[in-house]
Amino acid sequence: MTEAARLGVNALSLENAAFRFYCLAVGALVVKQIATNVNAGLQKLFNKVVGSPEDAIFVENMPKHKTKGFGTAHEHPAVQRAYRMIQNDHENLYIFYILALLFVVVGASPLAAQSYFGLYVVSRYVHTIAYAGGAQPHRAIAFFAGLVVLLALVYHIVSAAFRLEDFQLA
Repeated sequence: MTEAARLGVNALSLENAAFRFYCLAVGALVVKQIATNVNAGLQKLFNKVVGSPEDAIFVENMPKHKTKGFGTAHEHPAVQRAYRMIQNDHENLYIFYILALLFVVVGASPLAAQSYFGLYVVSRYVHTIAYAGGAQPHRAIAFFAGLVVLLALVYHIVSAAFRLEDFQLA
């Protein structure tokens, strides 16, 4: 019997501590995603680059003394790094959102949820900071820490889904 079921609580209710930890983790990761997006915009601004050719119209319509040195190509290394950070979030965070929610649904204990979700959030923040600064091996270590959490979540979800005592063979 799951912790939530033992307490007579819906798994996706704020009465379930594991679900509350999920909500906190998702909130922290969304804040990180927003900060990563803001960073990309600031990199374009500071490096006087527009992201797309059609964005150049905004620069062209500004007073000339404010647009001196703006380019229309987004080939600046700092801007490219910022875009890769956003792409990395898209490739990794949504997997966590789904797996962590399934983990809660199959009956995660509050301690397991807090541990796994906390470790994942910390690993993604460290990964983003290391990515922004070009710091290896810190970035790789943070990535693999997050990957281990994702694999552990998959293990627990699959184990819960295929408990032999839950199946009736007839």
